Amino acid sequence: MTKELFARWQQDWRWMEDIAQRRGWDVTPLSISPPASVATIKRIETAYGQAIPEQLRRMLTDFSGHIAFGWHIPSHLQALEKQSLPTMSFNRDAIWDIEHIEYDAIPNFLNWKASSADIDASEAPNTPDMWKKQFPFYTLVNGDMLTIDMRSPTGPHPVRYFSHELAVLHGMALAPDFFSFITEMSKLGFAGTEWASWMPFGEWKDDTYYLTAESAGGRAWRAWLEREPAAVETNEPPPAIVGTTTADRALLEAALSNNTAGVLAALAAGATPDAIWNSAWDRDSSPWEDEFSNAVSYAVRHGNIVVLEALVKAGASLNTRHLAMAEAAITGTPATARWLVTHGARVNGWKDERYWPIHHLLTQRNRYIAADRSSLKKRLQDEQRSPESPGLDAETVALMRQAMDDMLQPQLERQINEADFLATLQILLEAGADPDAKWDNGTTMLYWAEPDASLELLKHGADVNARASGGEMPLHYARTPEKIRVLVEHNADINAVAEPTEESSTSLVYTPLQASLLGAWNGVYTNAKALLALGADPKVRDLKGRSTLCYCTRVEGFKLMETYGLDPLERLPDGGTLLHNLLTMTSLRAANADEVAMLDHLLALGIDINATDGTGRTMLHVAVGRTDVAADIKLLLDRGADKSIRDKDGKRASDLTRRSQKDIRTLLK
Repeated sequence: MTKELFARWQQDWRWMEDIAQRRGWDVTPLSISPPASVATIKRIETAYGQAIPEQLRRMLTDFSGHIAFGWHIPSHLQALEKQSLPTMSFNRDAIWDIEHIEYDAIPNFLNWKASSADIDASEAPNTPDMWKKQFPFYTLVNGDMLTIDMRSPTGPHPVRYFSHELAVLHGMALAPDFFSFITEMSKLGFAGTEWASWMPFGEWKDDTYYLTAESAGGRAWRAWLEREPAAVETNEPPPAIVGTTTADRALLEAALSNNTAGVLAALAAGATPDAIWNSAWDRDSSPWEDEFSNAVSYAVRHGNIVVLEALVKAGASLNTRHLAMAEAAITGTPATARWLVTHGARVNGWKDERYWPIHHLLTQRNRYIAADRSSLKKRLQDEQRSPESPGLDAETVALMRQAMDDMLQPQLERQINEADFLATLQILLEAGADPDAKWDNGTTMLYWAEPDASLELLKHGADVNARASGGEMPLHYARTPEKIRVLVEHNADINAVAEPTEESSTSLVYTPLQASLLGAWNGVYTNAKALLALGADPKVRDLKGRSTLCYCTRVEGFKLMETYGLDPLERLPDGGTLLHNLLTMTSLRAANADEVAMLDHLLALGIDINATDGTGRTMLHVAVGRTDVAADIKLLLDRGADKSIRDKDGKRASDLTRRSQKDIRTLLK
């Protein structure tokens, strides 16, 4: 079957190579070198002290020691952000390579193993046993590694992922064996560089995250590959046009510098009106952040209506990959925005675009609201300038300040006053911008807008109770009493409980009041008091049935809620107490005076520090899993925590303490 399999793989590789070439990507052509020599195989096995896994050995000795192939999608041909599709192949331009295995993968893995195998405090499970008898065959571009797990003498021998951060897919099996891994990756065109780009292609199950072309993400990727690149569906941008001529470059440079005469001359010389920067050009004249900007973008930025009219007359579109209205939201004026609307500019973003014009305006441009540039400059300087080191001479200090001022110049161009900011928002909304266009985490702009902008959104139909992916509503996000009042006066559900979607793993299933208590930094409870005055009910429980007292992490907030008759001695749904909860909400650091004060307040109310939850675990059991600081554990011991108590599995807190927590283990002896 191996010859059949190798032939099938080659068909898939040729299929991907054809697609990449047809689409104009950067391609390392498929090239199959002769098999590896027996001497090379023996040298590797002797040096590593481990036999090369049988399936890999057969490929290397019977078919090829090095198969070259790879691709990269130029930025102007990549899919839009929300599609989350790969942009390059993972394999460093090789499907497999015996030299990479010998001189890169194996040495890297051995060095890494020596420093990481014993780490027992990590995001993903990590034990020394996981690292035993692993045969590394690939170092990925981000430093992570792929191995073939040879711990079982008779198999299976899965392909596993090892993360340099000991996170996410660390230790997970990506395929049941090497042949299966190459089969599925071949069907996927060897797409993706590491775990983040492979997430759409797999599914969690025990310790496996098998990659397959038949996953929902795999099918979506293959369908996108098979599409005709020039075929644009509804709500998709037209293909970007990369500049190629001297006139194209002259047009962009003139528009960037607001040189009207230069723009007109370039157009007369035959420049393509919609051309974008060519990555092969000298980057000194093409700002890196302007990847999809064109002459229209720069005319909008400078508010140059004469240039805009000339470009449109020459055939330029206002609705390219980087929308003209998006640029108006980022840097433009209300007058420019009005001109764009009257000339057919699109006010909503493309279907799979992350930032729409309204997102740019309300999550980015809002930062630059100021009466004038001088006041904005002072604010930005205060935000960004760190204290200068003592002892620096005057000349060095002056140079540092000048460098900072130079960095601020592009930001100063985004300055907008409050009236113009609101006028731009009104122009967008009146032209049909979606007031509920979702942004990251499914939030709408009503979550982020200040009170006046919120009123404008609500006037144009924004849903005051729209839910984000975490189940929150705008009122859960409100950060000022003024914003709270605006939302409540427009019928926001003041006692709504956040209900996360299945995809969300958040434990914050709270009411707006509970959210305000948890987010009361520095002990300021003005938001909580505003909600209470407007009718928030402290007795409403969160989605898990927990009391509002569970969201009080400081004594001031706790005392505020106690006045409403809430019972501090009530057990949590999992059987724990507010002491267990305090660890969940704060981690309880001995160095944090407010958290220690909260601990002592709860103890003074009569809550037993040795009370157990439904699993028989005390506060001390929970604490050893949440801190590496011995002082935090000593704090509990000094308050009477009993280290001899066993949970329902018969384990004491010391039994749950990691090997690396030597100071804590000593305290718990």
